[in-house]
Amino acid sequence: MKNGKNPACPGVILAAVAAAGLLLVSACQTGPVDSGGRGMQLTEWKIVDVAEVDLTLPLLIAPKVTKAEYQCRDNNMNHHRLQLDGGKGGIYTQYVVASLYGEETEKSLNDVEKFKTFVSDFVKGDLAGFDEVREVKHGSKKSAGFVTIADVKNPVRDKCIFARVGYRLKGRTVYDNDFGNLDTAIDFWYCDPNVKFDDFSRALETVGLVGDRAAFAAALAAK
Repeated sequence: MKNGKNPACPGVILAAVAAAGLLLVSACQTGPVDSGGRGMQLTEWKIVDVAEVDLTLPLLIAPKVTKAEYQCRDNNMNHHRLQLDGGKGGIYTQYVVASLYGEETEKSLNDVEKFKTFVSDFVKGDLAGFDEVREVKHGSKKSAGFVTIADVKNPVRDKCIFARVGYRLKGRTVYDNDFGNLDTAIDFWYCDPNVKFDDFSRALETVGLVGDRAAFAAALAAK
């Protein structure tokens, strides 16, 4: 990932993960498949430097990224998994390098009930209620999804902020079937008794693709 590029990933080794916007499940004989039953090829997760991620999120949030991992799907989708403050939160991102998400992904991300189910499933029965569910609107890019602060019964967490959002971050392509579909999806969570929407609204509303890789790395080092 040099010179600000976000290339498609090389290599194919099967694995199973849970993905933002698309539910990935493991099939016994054919390997992992997505929610539409399509087979996938996934590389193993590997630890990478934070400066190698696709999105500018690490610069836009106060929590420190204490671990970054990378995985490739089908030589065309970059997955990054970020740990925040040693485990108080996490970010899972998917960026489609050479194509776009289908319309069903955007429809799913815009379904508030599916978002609530995502939060409920994440805390595994510890959900005490939602403070508020807000639609996420990027300041200059197309977006689809929601953010909420949830009350959690687990005293270690108490309150957690959750977001599941899709974005169109790359420019328009030359293809006739490019109707402005999404190319990026993220799952985000962070738990703290004093967590607020304002702590992460800037990140969700201004996130972009890393352009100048050297400048990004320097800014992270100075953060």
